[in-house]
Amino acid sequence: MTMPRMKRITASSEQELEARLSAGSDCPDEVMIVIGTGRAAAGELTRDCVRRVLERSGWQVGRRYTLYGNRVGQVACRA
Repeated sequence: MTMPRMKRITASSEQELEARLSAGSDCPDEVMIVIGTGRAAAGELTRDCVRRVLERSGWQVGRRYTLYGNRVGQVACRA
C-alpha cells in the first residue's frame, strides 16, 4: 500500500491542533497528523487526544500509517 502525499501537521497541545484545523485557517481538506506511538512524551499528543480534537472540530478520522521510528501519521479529512 502506498502512503498518500499530503500536508503533515504536528502540534504540542490539543488547542494548537484545534487552531491548525480550524475552518478559517489555510489548512487543506485532508491532512496527516503526526503523533508518537505508545505513551506520549512531553509536548506530544496521544492518539486519543487527536481523536477528541477531530471529533470536536468536525473532522473525520481516517487511516493510520507508520512513518518512521516511533511516529504514526493519522489521516483526517473535513466532514
